[in-house]
Amino acid sequence: MKKIAVLWCCLFSLHSNAQVDINQLVSYADSMMNQGISEPMISGAVMGIANSESILLLQGYGYGDYNKKVNVDSESTLFQVGSVGKVITSVALLQQVDAGKVGLQDDVNDYLEGWALDNPYDNVVTPFHLLTHSAGLNDQFIGYMAESNADIVQLGEHLSSNMPGLFKPPGTEINYSNYSYALAGHMVERVTGNDFKEQVSEKIFDPLGMETASYYVPDDYLDNDQYANGYLWRDTFEQVKMYPRHAIPAGSLVASGKDMITFAQALLKRDSLLLPQEAYQLLLNQQYSNHPELTGYTLGMEVQNINGHIAYAKAGQVTGFLSLLIIFPELELSIFIASNTETDNFLEDFFKGLKEQFFPVREISTEVAPFYTKEYIGNYANERCNHDNIEELFALFAGHFQIYESDLGLITAYHNGQWNDYQHKGNDVFYNTENPNSKMVFKRDQGGKITSLYRSVNVAGIQIPASYRKLSWVERPRFINDEYPVLLLILLTYLLMPIAWIGKLLVSFKIKKPLYSRKIPKYYDFAALAFVGLFLWNIVGFFIPLLQLREKIALGLPENLMNFSSFNWAMALCALILLLLSVKLWVFKAGSLWFRIYYTLFSLVACSYILILNHWQLLTIEV
Repeated sequence: MKKIAVLWCCLFSLHSNAQVDINQLVSYADSMMNQGISEPMISGAVMGIANSESILLLQGYGYGDYNKKVNVDSESTLFQVGSVGKVITSVALLQQVDAGKVGLQDDVNDYLEGWALDNPYDNVVTPFHLLTHSAGLNDQFIGYMAESNADIVQLGEHLSSNMPGLFKPPGTEINYSNYSYALAGHMVERVTGNDFKEQVSEKIFDPLGMETASYYVPDDYLDNDQYANGYLWRDTFEQVKMYPRHAIPAGSLVASGKDMITFAQALLKRDSLLLPQEAYQLLLNQQYSNHPELTGYTLGMEVQNINGHIAYAKAGQVTGFLSLLIIFPELELSIFIASNTETDNFLEDFFKGLKEQFFPVREISTEVAPFYTKEYIGNYANERCNHDNIEELFALFAGHFQIYESDLGLITAYHNGQWNDYQHKGNDVFYNTENPNSKMVFKRDQGGKITSLYRSVNVAGIQIPASYRKLSWVERPRFINDEYPVLLLILLTYLLMPIAWIGKLLVSFKIKKPLYSRKIPKYYDFAALAFVGLFLWNIVGFFIPLLQLREKIALGLPENLMNFSSFNWAMALCALILLLLSVKLWVFKAGSLWFRIYYTLFSLVACSYILILNHWQLLTIEV
């Protein structure tokens, strides 16, 4: 394959060999935060910037409580920082590795008591896999949260009954899972004998003087001025409530801006109060990626390629909050930002501007290789979900990614608020024509068919590695949402049959070619109408209440929905009876030809509905 070398180069406001002016960077970041408040894009925020020696900026912006106009205080206002807390979980586990109590290549099951991971593969799950999200674990949202703090169960108890199983062999690809870090936190408990919260407080918070950091948010935090309230932007700031989580090590950290920039600074200067230098090599260097052309994970952070400049970051997103922590080793700089408004727009704009102003794109030698576009276009679904229950269907819509063919003969996809064209470099590697550091890599099966896609998704301006699977025609969101429901209308047409019966009683004349050329037993109609009734009850009694749960599905499915399996199986039995009755119609040539065709089509649609329910784990409701 002939390849043509192409030199891609772009310069922004600073010339390419310029040293980053830290004072200008701090001033720019401060002005951007003030702009975000004044527009307004966010209700409130806190930002800290530090080098190895001192904190260069620590500032609160806007309101922690927008309705009461309570100002954010950088030292006392507490923000829920979500997955940024995973870095602390990583440090806690690496401390035990340093103490010789845990081996990074050990079998995780060796540390569990009374239960084990559901792992059908030959490869064992190791702590290395947990910290790099390469364990092959499902992620789970249903039952992840609790109504109140009183409902939170001990970490080990929760995991023993709720730990999701594996859907991919360990060590084969990155699939983000909160339960990877929940299990890592439980390992800390197992080897220290301490509660995870107590262990972190003793070995991380106290040594660094992080006085406000904890894993506790009171149930009435919305009425407590010390805690920032979370908001969604919907033409105004709409207050939302965040519920406590069972899997505490995965994302339950709450802290002030001062405490978080103190922690970030400790990582930057590789403070021995936390870890030895060998452990920092694991925490601040890439350890695993989906492909050599892609950035991946350290043992706790996402690797960032910012126009050729390498940084290490962790983003956090929970209901009403966004946060990020980023370390720039080459600049000797660390940044922490938390916002109490859940919108990616502001932080994306913040980092886009930061990149353009201070991180000019370096000269990148790229290659162009011919490719067959139609191999790659199609629908892809993010693998981050629980593939063992109904969450897989919901994730199909939340994590859907579609690739098209562009007018230029390239592949194109819509993300980050704009269309992005990708050029083929060779070996199924594509680079963004506007930013060659942004890449997508496709994977083929043994038959040469495209089955997977690897790329990064953007959360709060931070790139997070993600894995996707290519969807079949009947798995496409458009088929499920728009096309297949049209076919289901055939089921509803049988509701016209009672009208036909009444019409036969009222009309005295005979139809020349009646619907029935020979009398059809009434149980044909009863079976069809029974299925229609069960089908409608499935929609009204299950799907509509399920969709109305929205975020509260994280608290678990209500018992009435969990018990819906019996109705679904009755519907499946009814569909089987319909299929057998259709066969009987043809064998005995009962009814008119048109009726046999109609009844068979009705039965096939009914069976297809059952097959779809079964495919998406909706026939038997399990979590």
